[in-house]
Amino acid sequence: MEPWAADQNKIIDYQKEYRYQVYASETEKKRLLFSRGSIDTMQKAITFQLQGVHPEGKNIVVPISTIVSVADSFYETTPAHLDVLQRMVVNFIVNQITQEYETVNKNNALSIWVTKYDVESGMQQFNDIKLNNKKRAHYSYFSY
Repeated sequence: MEPWAADQNKIIDYQKEYRYQVYASETEKKRLLFSRGSIDTMQKAITFQLQGVHPEGKNIVVPISTIVSVADSFYETTPAHLDVLQRMVVNFIVNQITQEYETVNKNNALSIWVTKYDVESGMQQFNDIKLNNKKRAHYSYFSY
């Protein structure tokens, strides 16, 4: 038996001491979402979906503490089924990491000496058009 196999059903509780005890009770959905097997499955799915994102071709492995933190946020705010919660956690983390790498690549491609104000760079030379609209604000008067 693998050394981690005994911990498959052990719940990983995140910030237990900060929760109100009535709402911190262990439910079946919470036990399954925060089990070691579920967290490992989400970690492998995230690593699989992030293949090819790193510029050097390295595998990106997200720490378990990050996955548990995001899963806790979704668990507290979303009344969804277990498989939906797992997919939401995986997709959220994958999207955040992908956007971060895209932003870094885009910023590294910019030069301070050659500034292009076009759609590709995402920069604007001027802000939106400001109107010189000095009319009085409309208001209503209600009498009782």
